[in-house]
Amino acid sequence: MNYGEYLKQRAIIEEENKNLIGNVLNADELKVNEKLNRLKAEVLEHNETDRLYKMNLLSNADLFNSDLYRFIGDLPKACDLHVHATALLPARKLMDFVENHKKLVVDINSGCIHHICEENYDKNTCFPLSVIYERGLLDCTELEKKWTMLGKKHSENVWEYFENLLCLFEAIEFDYEILYDYYVTCFNYYLKNNVFHIEIHALLSEDTKKAFELANVIKRAYFAVKDSHPELCVSIICAGLKYVGVGEKSIKNYLGNALRMRNEIVDDYDKQNPHPFIIGFDLVNEEDKSVPLKDIAPLLLECAEKYPDFNLYLHCGESLNAQSDNLIDGYLLNAKRVGHGMNLYRYPKLLQRYAEKEICLECCVISNQTLKYTKDIRLHPGAEYLKRGVTVSLCSDDPVCQEHETLTDDFFAATVCWDLNLADLKQLSINSILYSGVDKFQKSMLIAHFKNAWRDFINKYI
Repeated sequence: MNYGEYLKQRAIIEEENKNLIGNVLNADELKVNEKLNRLKAEVLEHNETDRLYKMNLLSNADLFNSDLYRFIGDLPKACDLHVHATALLPARKLMDFVENHKKLVVDINSGCIHHICEENYDKNTCFPLSVIYERGLLDCTELEKKWTMLGKKHSENVWEYFENLLCLFEAIEFDYEILYDYYVTCFNYYLKNNVFHIEIHALLSEDTKKAFELANVIKRAYFAVKDSHPELCVSIICAGLKYVGVGEKSIKNYLGNALRMRNEIVDDYDKQNPHPFIIGFDLVNEEDKSVPLKDIAPLLLECAEKYPDFNLYLHCGESLNAQSDNLIDGYLLNAKRVGHGMNLYRYPKLLQRYAEKEICLECCVISNQTLKYTKDIRLHPGAEYLKRGVTVSLCSDDPVCQEHETLTDDFFAATVCWDLNLADLKQLSINSILYSGVDKFQKSMLIAHFKNAWRDFINKYI
């Protein structure tokens, strides 16, 4: 090969790899992409490298006050396909909610939220948030540390600390009217953050009556917001627990409740054109302390045979353990998407299968960083998965204790640390629609709204 041919081949390879995902930009979008590149350069120039790539947006005001962060906030992000119930609002937004609901009190020592009708809470340390502020017992910054991963000490086990945090917010479900208000607030907040479809992984009770009640509260709040925002779409993925020691009876109860609700609770906002509201099933917990999926496979395979249109959206590969092979089971169990997929890189042939089968990875960049699966987001495997043709959607996971603004943080981190361009961001948003669990009609409506929102976004920044 002479040097001229060498340069020609090099140009071809450069062009092939220029765009990680493959979307094509028009002339106006190319101009906005130039704007994006300038904003990225500003962030890189004005932030310390070590601190930047750890991407702790809760503690770094320079980042969330940057022009790039505002740009990403305005970006139509379409769908959040992996977020857990009662964890949707970031801590600062949750503070506003709790302050406005006088039946909720906060323990000034632990930060735990209680309802005034609960029996076992200490009235000497628990007060309405407005009273706490007035008396100077806690300020917003101190409470944020109690409610988020900012408060974790170096010596504390990250998962134990994280799971204890989630327990602080359980009282939101104590009063169904407060829970209704919570979801109304969440859905309006998501819309303002340019996310218009949400798939909530809801850990519903083994008790059938309570499971139905919780799902119906979410549905009622969804319909209330949809009255003024017809573009909103909400679905539930029923979740059960898979911790080591969980009995098969419990998992059967979770699965049975999910199947019953799928038949009885539908998205009938449009009475003439109803859609599924309960779209699938998941099992959650820290993966390295959970029952392997292969042990539960017979139960899930039996369900798939009886109910072939009931989808699995399984947490898989949220692990650094070389022996953790749940992603094999996610593939064999025909999961439509898998949560996280962090260690798929350990199985190169399986990675190729995921790419060919278009099993979408729900990639939660900020969550993976705060839970110590990656210390430097540049090294997060999601960037490599994109290059290898694996379908990826960016998701938030548990914003309440991990994010400054839901999903905006994940897009911001990926933009900076993976050096994404506008075409990549556009395709990631489109992926969230194409690989969502809604039916074809709903997807067509979401795509139509996204096109309009994207056009407005480009016009704003052109």
